Amino acid sequence: MTDELPQYYYYIDETGTIDVSEGVFILGCAVTSNLVSILEAIQGLNDELINSQFYSRHWKNLKKEGFHASTNHIDIYSRFVNLIPTLNFRSYFIVYDKTHPDYLSQLNKTGPSIMYDQALFKLLKDRLLKQKFSKHNIIIEQNLAKQTTTSFLNRVTEIDKIIAQIQDWMQTKGYLKSSEKIHFTVELATKENKCLSLIDYLLHILGQVYVGNIEKKYLPYMRENLRLIEPTIASIHDVFNNLYISPRKQSIDLTSLPIIWPGSG
Repeated sequence: MTDELPQYYYYIDETGTIDVSEGVFILGCAVTSNLVSILEAIQGLNDELINSQFYSRHWKNLKKEGFHASTNHIDIYSRFVNLIPTLNFRSYFIVYDKTHPDYLSQLNKTGPSIMYDQALFKLLKDRLLKQKFSKHNIIIEQNLAKQTTTSFLNRVTEIDKIIAQIQDWMQTKGYLKSSEKIHFTVELATKENKCLSLIDYLLHILGQVYVGNIEKKYLPYMRENLRLIEPTIASIHDVFNNLYISPRKQSIDLTSLPIIWPGSG
């Protein structure tokens, strides 16, 4: 039965940490129903770079690291960023601005694990609701403290419970009948997964926007990168600033972000 349902793939990653340090935590998700075309495009770029003498000095790193925003040379980085707008997907982000006074209060009240799961709930809730009669394949990059089979299984169980909470919410609101359920799978993956490189790059760019403004320093081309990927961003929810941004409906006004670009005022 579930094999006949429309298939959606959710690639989830994060940038930053939920702790007392300054900066930002962002949980992001790239959603697609066209997985094969995205994988083919990413593999096509990889093959092109590996077979080009111009990029030969980057072959070793690319073969070892794959497409990973923080380690790729700028030549590789720019090629991947230019690929992003050609791919068929939408991205969604939950932002915790750690400079906001309510952030520390919430952290002390609940702890980092619960705050992460709250962000994951917010990230997935509306996505699952919109495609409630589909099969949801959820792939999450997780850096667990203990890299053991037991810890991975425990984490999958915890994520299963978050999906169950979303299902309960849908049934309570009348979006699902009590006899209906969300069909899903959960996979914990590493950045070797090619589609995780997509959300990794998106998070890197968006994270640079926030962190660069906090520290009063930023890479000028990140502003242009943000404009380039902007059409793929469906929503940004900045939780503590109670800010919702839908770039596909209206272009991002950088001066409206809670952390202002240096020199933008």
